[in-house]
Amino acid sequence: MKNQRMRVKILSMFACLVLVALVVESSRAKEDFSTKELLDRLYQGVSGFAIPESETSAIKQAGGRSTYGEIVYDSLATVLQDLRVAKHDVFYDLGSGVGKVVVQAYLDFPFKKSVGIELSDDRHSKAANIRDQLNKRKLIKTDRSLEFIRGDIAKADISDATVIYMCSTCYPAELMQTLLERLADLEKGLRVITLKSFPDSFARYGFTKTKKYTLPTTWSKGSSVHVYTLKRKNK
Repeated sequence: MKNQRMRVKILSMFACLVLVALVVESSRAKEDFSTKELLDRLYQGVSGFAIPESETSAIKQAGGRSTYGEIVYDSLATVLQDLRVAKHDVFYDLGSGVGKVVVQAYLDFPFKKSVGIELSDDRHSKAANIRDQLNKRKLIKTDRSLEFIRGDIAKADISDATVIYMCSTCYPAELMQTLLERLADLEKGLRVITLKSFPDSFARYGFTKTKKYTLPTTWSKGSSVHVYTLKRKNK
């Protein structure tokens, strides 16, 4: 009788362990999807295309344009893979909108720091909310940071950047010149991904054009994507 009770107890404990394992496995299965699928879920219903008129005016006064668009997942993946990102690299998106590029860079590549800078409070708030969701999913690591800053890309501190991305198609010529001069003061080896080519004077500022792609974006099946490398510090 005693042995029978013991067997029943052991079987009950085994059944509980199996049940717990099934629950854990089921929970894992729900999270077992690609970064691309995760981004689709996180950004469902989240858009940076429409912002308040007051923010449109503020961006214009700062020398920019509020026109919005995004590079698509596979296009960004192609460019960043070619850069051979390392653990010491620091990524900045200048004009990061709702933060999709910054999140992709963080999740798919070993950047020790991935930062988005955006002037629109509406877009910045949406990006910050996405970060909160990633934190709840325990996808933000303690040894790597994911940050969203509300600020002016022509003035914000980007001194530790090693890779910079700019969805700059609609950036005015004056802003592109300002950014060229700012980026030329960063560390040698800086790589800049920009959808609008630098001013023709880029070589004088120490940059070399290392690659040009034609890749899909939200507004075109074949947008130009330029990559520049800072070969020497600006004098």
